[in-house]
Amino acid sequence: MNAAFRSPTWWTGLVLAGVGSVFWVLALEWETDRKIFPLFGASFLILFAAIHTVVGLLRGIEVKVEQIIAADSQSLSRDRAKYFLWVFGFFGLLVLLGHRIGVPAFIIFFMISSGERWLIALLSAFVMWAFVFLILENTVNILFPTGYLFRWLGL
Repeated sequence: MNAAFRSPTWWTGLVLAGVGSVFWVLALEWETDRKIFPLFGASFLILFAAIHTVVGLLRGIEVKVEQIIAADSQSLSRDRAKYFLWVFGFFGLLVLLGHRIGVPAFIIFFMISSGERWLIALLSAFVMWAFVFLILENTVNILFPTGYLFRWLGL
């Protein structure tokens, strides 16, 4: 049990369960048709975070302090900054271009910069565009806001 408190994965499970719980409680105040999606997503987030945490406690979490200490801190900082910038860029594209164009654009940028082939990146972007457009916008009727660029251009 003591090793669990030193494990980043155990704390990640607790934080995700807490975030899901906050979203779940906040969504309860909304109208019925608007709270279904957040309640559904938050419920699964809480469930999987709880499973992650409980399984970690039951099976035991192995913390290798030697590897944590021996890790190159400059390399870790560089990786953290890189992933932070990717997430920041993703949300920036969503705000600037909207979901219908921002999600596929991010997939193309990310996959190409990760060394993936153009064909795979374009096919993945097309599948995500189809999912956002056909499933989320037209079937589930989720209204995503228009990107600031298109609002500014009047499109």
